[in-house]
Amino acid sequence: MSQRYFATTLPGFEDELADEVKAIGGRKIEKVTGGVEFDATHRVFYRANYELRCANRVFLRVDEFRARDFPELYNKTRRYSWERLLSGANRVFVRGAARESHLMHSDRISDTVGHGLREHFEDDLKVAAPQIIDKIDGSAQLVLARLNDDRCELSLDSSGEHLYKRGWRQHAVEAPIRETTAAALLIRSGWVHRKPLVDPFCGSGTFLVEGAWLANKRAPGDMRDFAFQRWANFRQPLWDDVVNCGRQRTHACEAVRFYGFDANPDAVQAARQNAELAGVRGCAEIRQADISEFLPPCEAAGTVIANPPYGERLTQGSGPRKAYQILIDRFAEHFQGWRLALLLPSDITPNHPSLRFKEDIRFQNGGIRVRFWLARHR
Repeated sequence: MSQRYFATTLPGFEDELADEVKAIGGRKIEKVTGGVEFDATHRVFYRANYELRCANRVFLRVDEFRARDFPELYNKTRRYSWERLLSGANRVFVRGAARESHLMHSDRISDTVGHGLREHFEDDLKVAAPQIIDKIDGSAQLVLARLNDDRCELSLDSSGEHLYKRGWRQHAVEAPIRETTAAALLIRSGWVHRKPLVDPFCGSGTFLVEGAWLANKRAPGDMRDFAFQRWANFRQPLWDDVVNCGRQRTHACEAVRFYGFDANPDAVQAARQNAELAGVRGCAEIRQADISEFLPPCEAAGTVIANPPYGERLTQGSGPRKAYQILIDRFAEHFQGWRLALLLPSDITPNHPSLRFKEDIRFQNGGIRVRFWLARHR
């Protein structure tokens, strides 16, 4: 039996997420700003959390109804068969939100829904209710109550921690890019998985690890657990089968094809440790190097992808220059036949007489408006 789900993503990457959902068997796919709605069986739902690279969370659509006052919201929340999903062993945090509705007080919406959920167990079923908590934490079940034009939509988060928290990045550096964003940009870059991938500002190694996992088909959820594993209807044998099938599709990297460089020795150490935790250290060469000395690390042409330090100035030639400008010059001079994928703030337009730049997508990264550029030699 299919149910309705909603997978969230960074606005701008709905197409990539929709393609992923379709590939694992999602049906009746509908793209909306910031996510994708879809129908799925239990197996496909488990696969969504385990295998989607561009999703930040996956929600189960629990119930939808009209609510024009708080008693109506309370009664309709209370009538739902919450015991199919939750039990007295769960801890629940309710988050309310409203838009263009009679009920606009988010805290009162949260309290009302939590009250209805608790009394469904205690008064209607005469059993212990989930604990309703005031502050969310890693072990809590998140219930969303969203009202729009007096229609209330109740959703239950199935992921727990955000899906970009793969489990391998234990060593971070300043301004890391999220794993889900890195995966989406790698997909958009046109990088061919059998060809080299190079990050000259590798930081904690996010592009390298995500690229290696893309190439060897390792599921992004392979090192973590999920909130749905604490649901009352969790099916352990089905989940074990989903994981086993996913791991059977994984294959090892056969040669070094991933190269990371950074001028900061702490970043190099962090990237190496993260690559080790992710199980890709054997196919990733990571070393300290200044961008002013950037050269192709191998004979075969591939893709250079970078999220450079935007404001940092480095000395080269006659004086200080921006790091991304030095990268562009080095790429133009030394990387014939390669692709360049570059993430820059929206107020920067890259240019070089030997390169043809194409703006691929605009979005917000860490609160900064950015543009993703693709370039090749003329």
